[in-house]
Amino acid sequence: MDEDLPGLEMASDPVVVDRLLRESGLVEAVASAEPVRLTVRSARPGRRAVVEAAHPGLAAGRVFLKVCRPQVLSRVRRRYTLVASSAAPSPQVLATLPAGVLVLSALPGEGLREALRRGGAEAIDPAALVEVLDALPSSLLGVARRRSWTDNVAWYAASIGDAQPTEARRAAALADRIESLPDADAADLVPSHGDFYESQVLVSRGRVTGLLDLDGAGPGRREDDLACALAHLVLLEHLAWVRDRPAEAARFASAAKRWQDHFLRDPRVGEEALRTRTAGVLLSLATGPRRVDEADWPAATSARLDLVESCLP
Repeated sequence: MDEDLPGLEMASDPVVVDRLLRESGLVEAVASAEPVRLTVRSARPGRRAVVEAAHPGLAAGRVFLKVCRPQVLSRVRRRYTLVASSAAPSPQVLATLPAGVLVLSALPGEGLREALRRGGAEAIDPAALVEVLDALPSSLLGVARRRSWTDNVAWYAASIGDAQPTEARRAAALADRIESLPDADAADLVPSHGDFYESQVLVSRGRVTGLLDLDGAGPGRREDDLACALAHLVLLEHLAWVRDRPAEAARFASAAKRWQDHFLRDPRVGEEALRTRTAGVLLSLATGPRRVDEADWPAATSARLDLVESCLP
């Protein structure tokens, strides 16, 4: 049991979830007596988890149970409610279950990562990504601002140095270069997603049909959302090469170039800021190999630091 996520035990019990969904009026009374089918879609111990609940009696055939730490539930629910009231496609909060669990509606479309893996730059027009960010409601400016990945680069560098002392000096130097970028004025803050990359986006026929994981939505820099998207593409290209998938790597590279070219045509986006913040997100991702205990994680970490250096202006 995860003590920080007390709702996870309940959200993992199909009989209990079935009863709660029926009590909430989400499962039709005449539906099959069989309990819901549960599938864990993501989990971050001590942080959050998402469980898919499928049943023919649900309006869309399925819902998603977002398990939060109880102390942040109201903040997370508020963000989802604000975005759902806007033109940005996002899940609706259908119910709140005990111990910090939100029931979210399902959205159409497939994950953008899979679309990119197959279609590269043609998977989606980057203008559609900017449009969905522009659709985020101004009411998000009234919620607490979460520090961006770039704001935390010193912490990520220290984590890398602690795990891999031979890279401590390089990681710290990279963090210093990233932190030298001037902070944005409060007037430059816009409604932002906070963790905007391809796994958080659903698409269909070139349109964005859903924004996922809105926990960090709030005031932010436009460059941070765009840099997050670019950094993940840079990493996906790198990983495709590591896995000897050159065609896939080429598709991710073509998408990254097209996206960056389009983002830089936006007068709100500066090239130095975009490249530096892309490097900042990549520095945060360089902690990944050690965190998941990847085979030969020191070499993988060093390779990711190479990516950070390659992105800096």
